[in-house]
Amino acid sequence: MLNSRQQAFVENYVKNNNATQAALEAGYAERTAASQGSRLLKNDKVIAEIERRREITEKRTGWDVERLIESFAAIHHRATGQHLQEQIDAGEHVKLSDFVDALDNTAAINSLKEIGKLIGAYTKKVEVEVKQQVPVVVPTAEFPIDIKALPSADRLELLERFGGNVIEGEAVAVSPD
Repeated sequence: MLNSRQQAFVENYVKNNNATQAALEAGYAERTAASQGSRLLKNDKVIAEIERRREITEKRTGWDVERLIESFAAIHHRATGQHLQEQIDAGEHVKLSDFVDALDNTAAINSLKEIGKLIGAYTKKVEVEVKQQVPVVVPTAEFPIDIKALPSADRLELLERFGGNVIEGEAVAVSPD
């Protein structure tokens, strides 16, 4: 069972398909809405409820993702004049004014954007594999570094950079001069 904020998130997410906006509308703080939305979309119960709601909507309206994609593709087809080109290719006569009337760049672009959203083309997924720890030097901060854990080239660089203030084999606090 979802709590009230999770339920509000689901209701809003199903409407606008935007996790950050849905989190805001569900009452999460503006500064954390993006991370809360992302976190909620990883929650199995939240995902199941979103899918359940979408299935209900599809049954009620008769519209599913495939039908939406087909409809947007048809809009794009007409808005770019492809249907007229097909008529020409079939040997039919087409007036120039038909092309002018048919071309609608805004509709063509918007239909492609909507198809992209539906197929998840704009979803940003990044996978990172860390093979070894990489030291990060923050110019104004002090932090401990275990120099033994660093590759020899990095050890030399640290020794040069911090003027020998790093003692090999110890975790020490370093700060730039």
